[in-house]
Amino acid sequence: MRTEAYEAMSDHPVFSEGMIEIAESFVVEAKDILDEINKDIPQLEQADASLPLIDKMFRGIHTVKGLSTFLRLEQLSLISHRFEEVLNRFREGEQDFHPGIRKVMLRAVEAMNQLVQQVPARSIALIPLDGLLEDLNLLAKDGFSEEIIPKNGNSELKQTPSDDTFPRTVSSIRMDVEKLDGMLKLLDGLNLSRIRIERIVGELDPGPANHGKLGERSEAASALGHFTYRMHSAVTQARLVSAADVFKRFQAFTRELARDLGKEVDLVFEGGDIVIDKAIVDDLTDSLLHLARNAVDHGIELPHERIRRDKPIRGRILLTAACDGSHVVITIEDDGDGIDVQKLCRRAVDRGIMNDLEASTMASLEVMDLIFKPGFTTHDEATRISGRGVGMDVVKTSVQRLGGTVSVESETGRYTRFTLCLPPSAPSPIHP
Repeated sequence: MRTEAYEAMSDHPVFSEGMIEIAESFVVEAKDILDEINKDIPQLEQADASLPLIDKMFRGIHTVKGLSTFLRLEQLSLISHRFEEVLNRFREGEQDFHPGIRKVMLRAVEAMNQLVQQVPARSIALIPLDGLLEDLNLLAKDGFSEEIIPKNGNSELKQTPSDDTFPRTVSSIRMDVEKLDGMLKLLDGLNLSRIRIERIVGELDPGPANHGKLGERSEAASALGHFTYRMHSAVTQARLVSAADVFKRFQAFTRELARDLGKEVDLVFEGGDIVIDKAIVDDLTDSLLHLARNAVDHGIELPHERIRRDKPIRGRILLTAACDGSHVVITIEDDGDGIDVQKLCRRAVDRGIMNDLEASTMASLEVMDLIFKPGFTTHDEATRISGRGVGMDVVKTSVQRLGGTVSVESETGRYTRFTLCLPPSAPSPIHP
């Protein structure tokens, strides 16, 4: 890869109209992930560094890798891919931690932060990475060597630019939700005060001394309750966003990813008028991105394969939102290759997750749930898009954290459908 800087690209695809919202969201998420990893790296030096910590770092880097690959941020994608390979050695027990590794990791995070900041600066340019990439390659392939640090111990990177002027769309939504939650709590307190006022009015002596005042105070308390209820309803509605607005974010994502993989895919929406709590959307976006990526990468077949199976050349991914009682149900379904249950069983046996007897007696739905296990994958080789078994466990964890559930159905050669059942889209209103 060339390492000399070249003229900043203001016409990079990341700045196109269809990509800007995803790019803005990516910058906020990538910064959060890299900040966390920066804090986590020193903990790896501790003798009791846990596998969950390594898995957490691994999932974060995997997310940055997937999105940067999609956004065609080539250097960022390359560093995160190499970083992921290094972390994978720790996951597999092939590498013990050494202080020299910390230096390489921190340099990698510094480089990734600099590359992320190029997006809000609208200035995509190459930075010198040869020394860093060489060190990451050595760590990924051969583990730590004393030759690594002396050769490239000093960072070649410049100070990252400030991102204070970047329009943080997603971050603003997140902060707005917090403020709205605060307003709802204040309204709860106001409603309690209204109830107390009504009780006090009801206890007043109805004698001549209070003639006319009781009715006036009762009307005032009633009006306070009415406006409290209306304000609560207005704030609650402000928290909601339509499913159509959420789904539209994935149009450019699936289109560009399909093109990169040589596939043809249509993304179809249903139930776009269903509204979802913004706080839920904020936590759910990453999971939906994982599912959309899997549908395009793992699910939809290449055109020649679809022709061989008498399928339309263009694959179809269906995103649906619906209400089920007080819950919102989101499904993402592709008409692709489906999940090969037998292949899942073989991989599970090979990895020691189950034995042959258990594999032969396990129901298909139970077998398919294996895809939610951390690190489980049926791919024989990892790519810059997927293949390390990272993603589906993140989806399950994220949905469960929201108080929801996720399930999968599939038929080999026909379809795969993921169903996310989520909690109510808004708090229950205060009744006057």
